[in-house]
Amino acid sequence: MKRICLYNILPLLCGFLFLACEKEEAGNGGIGIDDPPPITNGNDDITSLIQPQQTSVTFPYQKTDVIGNDLERYTVEGTGDVTLRSSIYPFYAFEKSNSNGDYYLIKAEVSVHNENMYKNSTYSYKREAPFDQWNYYTQRICGYYMREMRVNYELYDKYGNIVGEFPVGHSPTPLTTIGSTTYISGFSWTIGAQIRIGNDDAGNKFPILGSISCNSETIRNIEDMDVKNNSTDNAASYTFIINNLPILGAMLDMGVRSGYQPLLPPPALSVSTNTYLQEFIWRVPSTRDSQGDDVSFTLVQTVEIDYGICHSLATDMDKSREYGLKEEIRTVHYSNKIDVIPPCRIPMGKMKITNRNKGLYVTQIAITKEGETQPRAISKGSFTYGKSFEADLDIGNYKVEFKMGRNLKDVKTYTLAYDVAEVAQDETLELFSDYDFISN
Repeated sequence: MKRICLYNILPLLCGFLFLACEKEEAGNGGIGIDDPPPITNGNDDITSLIQPQQTSVTFPYQKTDVIGNDLERYTVEGTGDVTLRSSIYPFYAFEKSNSNGDYYLIKAEVSVHNENMYKNSTYSYKREAPFDQWNYYTQRICGYYMREMRVNYELYDKYGNIVGEFPVGHSPTPLTTIGSTTYISGFSWTIGAQIRIGNDDAGNKFPILGSISCNSETIRNIEDMDVKNNSTDNAASYTFIINNLPILGAMLDMGVRSGYQPLLPPPALSVSTNTYLQEFIWRVPSTRDSQGDDVSFTLVQTVEIDYGICHSLATDMDKSREYGLKEEIRTVHYSNKIDVIPPCRIPMGKMKITNRNKGLYVTQIAITKEGETQPRAISKGSFTYGKSFEADLDIGNYKVEFKMGRNLKDVKTYTLAYDVAEVAQDETLELFSDYDFISN
């Protein structure tokens, strides 16, 4: 048994090593395998390397108001909903790095459905003026139209403390954008630490990387909207402000009287369905190597949406009729919590098993962690003399067995000559078929 110290495990940019990429070759009635080169991923977007935790929650709401003046009153009703979606990509940087700790890349979407909030759009009525024979028409704009939306994201530990910080050089997106027709969601970011990708479930367990970067900047088209980034050191916070809302229009010539009419309608953005995107990375530097899922965090999402109710008012001023615009604001508020699945923080090493028996073939290698029943790694094909099988494994003790023989009809089962083999952090444990194993 021989240990080989790895001074830099897999210094790959946005790539990861799969277990034993195998190549069959014929020879002496058996099937052999060459040591495979590592498989790299050419896409530097971390989202292609990690299966995210995806969440979606919808909050429906209904509003009813009676508005108007002494002349007329109208009931305004509206229904809408807001959906919060999040994709959470976890990874962990080991303690030996200055950038150690948990990392959570958050891709968030907020979708707002406003069509049925603005279903009471326009009313008008005719009124005979009491002081002469003029007829006056008052136009009343009702319905609920979105004026502004505020969203906020915070990360808490199990004691209710706000945790997490944004990595140096990183700012949540979108950035503040005023008077533009586009905004950018996503960002470019790189970490050079040795990290572990994904969480600890069976379908999302990837090896260590020497470094990783992400570049997911996307330009989004917007109309009639400003974006304000209000984020602090710990919270990602944004305000989306709708422009060109109903205002007083031009004065109308009404003979001896004058008046103003509101501009209609509200912009399409405020009375339709739209999705608003945010993206950021949190770092939690307090987490440590080998900590389990009991050290986990909660994402709190909060959204507030202001709706306007707009209608005209008629008043007498020196025997003239002036139409003013009155706006009332209603706010809906929703908050929810998400238990974030933490990344796997267990350090890793490598096990390498080499066939040192001339004329014999090694096959069906199974590597099982002590105390478990399902193997962590299983080989495919067979290995001729001098060939090896390698597996990236969590640190710990493992049982190993395989079959060996001249052909498939002449095989015996071999197990370790001692109880377990220990995989240490950042090291390769090399085992030899003729020295470390015995037949049953």
